[in-house]
Amino acid sequence: MLKQRLVDLDRVNGITPVEVLDLPEGLHVAVRKMLKGPMTLGEFARELNLPVEETRQIGDLLVAKGFLQAEELIADGAIRYRVHFARMRSRNIPLDL
Repeated sequence: MLKQRLVDLDRVNGITPVEVLDLPEGLHVAVRKMLKGPMTLGEFARELNLPVEETRQIGDLLVAKGFLQAEELIADGAIRYRVHFARMRSRNIPLDL
């Protein structure tokens, strides 16, 4: 069910911390923890309480949708996910306020 809800999400070019709360139940808690720093595939699986292979599919889907970035660690071949932050829009505020 979680994978289907993720398939239905629009592709984004990064995510803001506020948008994390709009993620499906359970997933937003894990991604909120990921805001503090990257999370290995095993840690992500424990947070979601899912098998590693299913979590990898979810992680790959989130990478494809633009919510996360993945990197493979050269030392041990483990996968680590991090939040892909959206670029903040510049604000044109007059200096003479």
